[in-house]
Amino acid sequence: MGYVSLICLGLALCCAGLFWDLLAFHRLLRDRVTEEQRVEAVRNKKMMEALVATDGWKMLAAVADAQVAPRKNRVTLTPTTDVVEENFMKGEIQGIELFVNLPRKLIEESDAIIKMAMEQELD
Repeated sequence: MGYVSLICLGLALCCAGLFWDLLAFHRLLRDRVTEEQRVEAVRNKKMMEALVATDGWKMLAAVADAQVAPRKNRVTLTPTTDVVEENFMKGEIQGIELFVNLPRKLIEESDAIIKMAMEQELD
């Protein structure tokens, strides 16, 4: 299997995984939030907020940002004829950015669940 096939397969699997996650999140938002979901959202939010507040996370995020910058510069500023290498670097950039942004996204999702639970209590 060639590099292009592997890249396409990886992107397809990634998109499929994200699709199912988004579908589950949409169903959660459409349905009523249970007490267990609210408690789990509060716990997850606290864990992620505690994680991003640590010096270790700040160091990892800084290292990740330092890894992304030269890759972005190379992809955007350096013309290349090697499409496989360019797509590989774009995948690296997206993967590193996903790693850095994941705690923030989990906090946002937890906030949405908590907000829905509070709105349900008012109904």
